[in-house]
Amino acid sequence: MISMIYCWLVHYQHVAKSYLGKCAVLNEKLTQFHLMVDQMQHVDVLVQLATQRAKKWSVFISVDCGYHREGVPPDQDEMMEMARRLHQCQNINIQGLYTHNGHSYYADGKSDIVGIADNAVNELLLAHERLKSIGVNCETYGLGSTPVCLQPTESMRKLTEWHPGCYVINDLQQHMLGGCKMDEIAAVVLTQIVGHYKSSGCQHLLVDCGWTALTLQGQGKFPSGGYGSIINHPGLKLESMTQELGKVVSVDGSPLNFEEYPIGSTLRIYPYHACATCSMHSVYYVANSKDDIVGEWKPARGW
Repeated sequence: MISMIYCWLVHYQHVAKSYLGKCAVLNEKLTQFHLMVDQMQHVDVLVQLATQRAKKWSVFISVDCGYHREGVPPDQDEMMEMARRLHQCQNINIQGLYTHNGHSYYADGKSDIVGIADNAVNELLLAHERLKSIGVNCETYGLGSTPVCLQPTESMRKLTEWHPGCYVINDLQQHMLGGCKMDEIAAVVLTQIVGHYKSSGCQHLLVDCGWTALTLQGQGKFPSGGYGSIINHPGLKLESMTQELGKVVSVDGSPLNFEEYPIGSTLRIYPYHACATCSMHSVYYVANSKDDIVGEWKPARGW
């Protein structure tokens, strides 16, 4: 049975000395608080702090299974040395192993994603067996990245956790990777048309969606160009943005029929990367299938 743990319910933070004061307070207050380490220096500062505290620390070891951004390679002695040092501290519990498959975002189709997932499973199981050989039996071992978790492989059943993030609302990036259909994207930016500009060579709509509402990610990623997909208007694209405003033009350069887009009306945009876009907003309005607002979500902030 796979135990799903959502990334916003359980806090993971790579250990840095400057963070540990805040982490110590959170560890005392929260029922579940987990730290992630991948270097011996992390272990040293954590062990030093843990001996001064009454409550145990829950620690994950980050394993590098091909992404090469962070994590310790599972076949290196450094992982074993880190585990021994953590295990020897009475106030530390090695909760498990985790790997992030960020390279799945650069995969060339589903078969490539499957290969990334299966390799990660094999590497994690190798790391798990190596730790068992020195008496460290991790309770959990899992992987993350939405492309992998949206297209799971049979081998992933051998893990105890999956850590998808963006899959909750999806975005254009996940659609382009084959993980979801367009109508399965729940993240939408609503923007209002605030001006018509009809001069020759510069015919466009002005909207109140700049890069502080959408981010600059996505340019050049779509056949039509632009920074997102304007829903139900395939002939339009968001061509450029400044901080607070955006220019919407026709995809093929033809003149716009401004009567179809009156000032004050709205357009809806699917973002390329929902994580980055959502971080720009302090409130998320939750709508049902009839576009009635049925709730408001307020995200947690801070690093």
